[in-house]
Amino acid sequence: MSPAEIMFRIAAPLGGWLIFVAHALTLLALTQVECDPIAPGHAPGTAFFAVLSGLALTLVGFGLPWRAGFRWIAYPAAALAAIAAWKIAPAVSETTLAGIDLCRSLALSTPPHFPSPALETSILGRPASGLERAWPVLQLLVLGGAVIQAFRHAVPHERDRQAEPVRHRSGDT
Repeated sequence: MSPAEIMFRIAAPLGGWLIFVAHALTLLALTQVECDPIAPGHAPGTAFFAVLSGLALTLVGFGLPWRAGFRWIAYPAAALAAIAAWKIAPAVSETTLAGIDLCRSLALSTPPHFPSPALETSILGRPASGLERAWPVLQLLVLGGAVIQAFRHAVPHERDRQAEPVRHRSGDT
């Protein structure tokens, strides 16, 4: 194995986790942001960030043989994923099912409700677009993928236990 491949297998998972953590923190910040009724909203940018974060989470799998040194990063990433999923989950019923625009859905602090279509445009503002309806599901899929990768990353594998004596004999830490 070449040194470049070894560096890739070490740096790619760490970079993947850092991109995911930035994505989860962005989702947590969305609940505190006020929306402009004229602006298109934050769905397109954060949907792209979700796709980028999902791709970064695939990089985490490349470093599984060398995960012992940075296994600790899986724990805060899983905690951030759980907190972000808790904040985003109500948007599934409000935006995906009820059709409330995403900005208002994330800002609502009341339990989920299902307004009639006539109330959607008069009281609640514009109805949700197709991207806004798919947005909560996309975010929850990425957050679920992060929890799966965190579990794969945090739980030691039998191969790791077998490699441990070799690592100590060679002088690596």
